[in-house]
Amino acid sequence: MATEQSRTDGANTSVSDDKPDFLIPGVRCGIEMVLAGGLIVLVGLPAENDIYFGGVITLAIIVMVTILFWGINRQIEQWIAAAQ
Repeated sequence: MATEQSRTDGANTSVSDDKPDFLIPGVRCGIEMVLAGGLIVLVGLPAENDIYFGGVITLAIIVMVTILFWGINRQIEQWIAAAQ
């Protein structure tokens, strides 16, 4: 449903109430990050040397950050679609 909102220059703009939600995509992104990072850590955790262990932790962090930015990109696309 559209509502009329007054701006400072006196022009009326139509603002849609169909704004994307932050809670559900945020929870989904957090769960995906924990699952992907946890899976990598569980597979690579029985590491014998420290270099391999550091590589596994670094890979888990890189995967989690990649999922985070992928989720942010999807949210930005939804906001752009809602703004048009």
